Amino acid sequence: MGRTGWIVVTVGVALAGLAAAWQGDNPIMQRKLAASQKVLEGIALADHDLIRRQADALVELSRQAQFREPLRTPRYQMLAEEFQRTAEALSQNARDKNVDAAALSYMKLTLSCVECHKHVREAKRKEP
Repeated sequence: MGRTGWIVVTVGVALAGLAAAWQGDNPIMQRKLAASQKVLEGIALADHDLIRRQADALVELSRQAQFREPLRTPRYQMLAEEFQRTAEALSQNARDKNVDAAALSYMKLTLSCVECHKHVREAKRKEP
């Protein structure tokens, strides 16, 4: 496995830990976690169809989460839109059969997850 592969695996493990710690009983977050893990599997196996299907699922799940999230700060909105754009790019990378680009998009997607979860935690701490 090359350097990109190891980075993707490391990011995937971090994402799994983050989501497991945060998701609680949130079914959308549980489905986003499952889809992101399947994306990682697709990248590792160079399974372009699996990557595309799961990236498309992430876009839809993100839209559902965005609609339901009571925290609608401008920052949250920006992060949600960034996640959707990155998931769409990931899907396009899979259609283009470009695993390296998909791996990079997956890492960007994971970083956007970390930033959004951080923002939500901080914003909820500030609520009265």
